[in-house]
Amino acid sequence: MRRTQVAYAVQGVPFIIEYLIDKGTNPNFTLFFDGVVIAAPYNASTLSGATDLLPALPLGVHPVTVHGFNMFGAVTLNVNFTIDEPIVDAGSTASAVETVRRAHSVTMC
Repeated sequence: MRRTQVAYAVQGVPFIIEYLIDKGTNPNFTLFFDGVVIAAPYNASTLSGATDLLPALPLGVHPVTVHGFNMFGAVTLNVNFTIDEPIVDAGSTASAVETVRRAHSVTMC
């Protein structure tokens, strides 16, 4: 199973959780979100699985565990899924700083 590249959602926006694998024969998966099992069916043709659209949540960190297994072994992926808010209307200011150069003379004897 590959670690997800993105493990966050924006506050107030519904989201999905997706997992991907490189390969595996007849795998089964269980996805836990905040300790609760969430349906995230696996699609063998895309080697991925995903939840349905989940409701928007308030700010916070939510543990996600994806447990994958088949008759040959098992793997578990733990991720902290973060609900965060974006930076809005960010701005910056710049000011010029005047640099004064002083001439130095060096006398060589």
